[in-house]
Amino acid sequence: MEALKYQINSYLRGGHIIPTLAHRASRGALSIEKSYEMFNLTVIVGLECKSNGPRASMSCQASGTLFEEDKSVLVTLSASLTNAGGNFTVGTEAQGCQIGPSKTVDTVVIYGVVFAPEESDQVTYNPSLQSLQISNLGHNICGTESLEIVWENKT
Repeated sequence: MEALKYQINSYLRGGHIIPTLAHRASRGALSIEKSYEMFNLTVIVGLECKSNGPRASMSCQASGTLFEEDKSVLVTLSASLTNAGGNFTVGTEAQGCQIGPSKTVDTVVIYGVVFAPEESDQVTYNPSLQSLQISNLGHNICGTESLEIVWENKT
């Protein structure tokens, strides 16, 4: 069995999803509290992949959670990839979540995308890092609907 090779940041283990603040250098937040008020979220995904050898079917998955502290809401994050395509989902148990401002998922970066998807203004693929970046999402994590992003691989 041949291992799938791709670059992933050393602090991100495959199979996990980490929500981070999308820091903008030009907007000077002087504290963590201010950063949470000012910046949207970037979600970093590290896929854990299993394959039955070259040219065989492949299955990759990752999952994670985000706790919106001000609203006491747990947000679920999941991603998967197969030979045909992939998806990324933000789900929420949004009870009482609509009160006041909440965080917005702005960008998703997925590492371990071994097949190139179709690109667009929002979707960028980096073949050397085998990463997919989806930008300008503007998804309110306390909205009434989940976010699901689905893509097909180029053939």
